[in-house]
Amino acid sequence: MKRPRIKNALCERMLRSDTQKAKAAAARAPGAWGSLPAEVRLLVLDAIVQQRHRGWSACGAVCTEWQRFVGARLFRRLTLQPSCIDAFGATVVRQRALVRSLCLTVELPRYSCRSCQRRDSLATSSRHGRPIGEALLRLLAVLHRWPAAGRLTLELDAFSPSDGEHWFKNYHPSVTDDEQQQQQQRQDQQDQPQTKDMNHWHDPRHGWVDGEQVGFPHTGAVLRLFSLLDLRLPAHLPVVPAVTELVLGRRLRRQLLPESLRLLCSRLPRLERFVYQPWHPYYVFGKVFRDTGVPSLLQSLPSHVCTLSVFEHFDERLTRMLQQDDDDLSVLDPQSLARPALVRAFVAKSRELGHLFLSHMIDAQAFFQAAGDSPSHTWPHLQTLTLTSAFLSRTTPPAQIAALLRDAGTAAARMPQLEQMVLWNSEQNGGCAVLYRRGKLRKQATLTWRGTWECEFRADVVASWQRVAANDGCDFRTAIESIPDTIHGHADALYHLRLPEGVLGSTSFRSMRQEEA
Repeated sequence: MKRPRIKNALCERMLRSDTQKAKAAAARAPGAWGSLPAEVRLLVLDAIVQQRHRGWSACGAVCTEWQRFVGARLFRRLTLQPSCIDAFGATVVRQRALVRSLCLTVELPRYSCRSCQRRDSLATSSRHGRPIGEALLRLLAVLHRWPAAGRLTLELDAFSPSDGEHWFKNYHPSVTDDEQQQQQQRQDQQDQPQTKDMNHWHDPRHGWVDGEQVGFPHTGAVLRLFSLLDLRLPAHLPVVPAVTELVLGRRLRRQLLPESLRLLCSRLPRLERFVYQPWHPYYVFGKVFRDTGVPSLLQSLPSHVCTLSVFEHFDERLTRMLQQDDDDLSVLDPQSLARPALVRAFVAKSRELGHLFLSHMIDAQAFFQAAGDSPSHTWPHLQTLTLTSAFLSRTTPPAQIAALLRDAGTAAARMPQLEQMVLWNSEQNGGCAVLYRRGKLRKQATLTWRGTWECEFRADVVASWQRVAANDGCDFRTAIESIPDTIHGHADALYHLRLPEGVLGSTSFRSMRQEEA
């Protein structure tokens, strides 16, 4: 009885071998997929993924090669809603290694025209924060089981679908990154500015006539959009070793309590990078909250965080609107100075970091002045420092600009690992950046002025930075670069100034560019 089984097993192996040979021969046949060069196959697969037509993910069923390629792109960045978390934890198991980024998006309740100009009460803000905290807790419980391997970004986002239906029609909180990228690609190919269907925005009741904003929201509408949320996280959150980056992007216009962020960061033992992009406080009480809450957040960041990127967004048009409102609240200018405690907190934290990208929350001049108060302190690990300064303006006297650059050079001399320092500023119709870069391979250091207007480096500024280059054993040179003076908006300035990627990030840049179009 054993011989027939042996014979059948041999037949099965022979049949399997013949099938594999037939498939290999078919793949090599002229016109077959396998007959194409690897470079051509890669271009075809990349085009399919970039176009992202409806049902494109089904292409993974074509063959093993398509499955690997499409699967890697499909799982690379996932956007989760609270209703998806349980299914995500149960189904995404073998694909964990493919996931590079998770964005938890919580949809807040809608609101009608009867309340679109009224600020949220404390009770309402508390109700809105609770579902975000509950969803985050469930997601952390799922990620708690993920291995501590590779890199994983966790992003938090929350919005109400009504945010873009009333006064703030140019805000698109629910647009995904893929949709933004596709829109940008189409516009780049057509070489046309973004229109965002503005001609369809005709809502006189909310200040929009034929695509143009002619009326402005009242204080209550602004306070609703930028309200404060308390996530009410429990003290014992799950520990998640898998997460290496935490992102709170510009689309999260509502502010989260620093206490919630401190608790969250403490449960991420492999956190290396923290991206924080809050909105500028438009009122005095918001500034007080920021200037006291952010220092405590900085002090509590784990020592293993080596990259900190902070970009405080602001809307100049919105500031002008609020200044014309009759509300009794004091409106702050985006250039209002931060409290010294906030400046000192950033200076102290920067001495522990490898990379710091800090835009608009404090001025570079205040940073270097605070650093000068402790001349014996150094930055032993800092490789990249990017700051903004309102003094980098066409209207600023050259002597003040020179003083800023001298102070920057003095601080740079105490940064032995420094490879790049960038000081920049963007205005409505222009911008400039001063960039110091040290080559990694070539012993060459360059101080560059790049802007819509030119500014020659004074001799004392050159001498200050020559000493920095000499400490690194580098030759030193200066350069002046002009960029087009037809800049419209801050996103346009960022594009032409060619700032480091860590300043803003591609997702937030596309969002800013879309809103300013």
